[in-house]
Amino acid sequence: YGPYLPHGHLDRMGITLWAHGRLLAADYGTPGYGAGITAWYRQTEAHNTVVVDGRDQAASADVSSVVRLGDPYLELVEASTAQAYPRVAHTRTVVRGGTVFIERDRLEADDTRTFEWFLRGEGRLVPGFATTCEPAEPVLPYRFGPRYMLGTRTAPWTARWEDAAGGLLVWMDASTESPATVGWGAAPAESTAREVQLVTARRRGRWTEFVAVLAPYAGAEPPRIGADGGAFTVEWPDGGLDPVALKGVARPGAALTTDGRAAAVRTRGEAVEKSAVLDGRRIEFRGQRVR
Repeated sequence: YGPYLPHGHLDRMGITLWAHGRLLAADYGTPGYGAGITAWYRQTEAHNTVVVDGRDQAASADVSSVVRLGDPYLELVEASTAQAYPRVAHTRTVVRGGTVFIERDRLEADDTRTFEWFLRGEGRLVPGFATTCEPAEPVLPYRFGPRYMLGTRTAPWTARWEDAAGGLLVWMDASTESPATVGWGAAPAESTAREVQLVTARRRGRWTEFVAVLAPYAGAEPPRIGADGGAFTVEWPDGGLDPVALKGVARPGAALTTDGRAAAVRTRGEAVEKSAVLDGRRIEFRGQRVR
């Protein structure tokens, strides 16, 4: 966010993720001036954001951001731009409940566009979908090399990056209005000497929404992620459960409901260990009033 300045990158809405004492999803900056691949790092597809029609963003200065801190257990940040891509409005909201992140992208355009969500991580990529299919549609004109686009997905999908210390699990919600074409591939890290693997989700339309759950974890066993009425739950190997709800995504009858903008709960068995709400007072989990 903020004005585009010299040496800047076309990376509106880009995110990085640091958890458990290490970087899990990075913005790799630049390999140094004079390197033959320096131009790659400036491009939009080199960042963890959404690309429209396979093209770079414009150099814009219109991004606004809002940060809301509920308490140490719950926080929200939201940013919007209407100039990064002309005639496309993009709002990205990220909520952190405990160590669970909900990322929501809402994009609206004046005509049918192709929207592609990117996330790259550190470690070995383990896709939760087939990776041997032939390309299902023409690949957009990206410049970092081949990617393998898969068939349309109408159900949620997962992927994770892992190493000996732990990893990052991502779960993306399905959209019946605009099912996603999901793919994976590789891109340069901090230089051409090393690559990192990425996942993408592509949708076409005049508007679309991407909703992803990002769950960093330590140790060999990843958590399990699910959804109930638009509220998201992360079940940890130690028996802990982290439900998180975001206004505009969670629906009446969801496992976790609130009158606020966002809510998060930490439970173990029948006991509620923590709870927090932003801009509200009420939280109900599985029909029981929490606060």
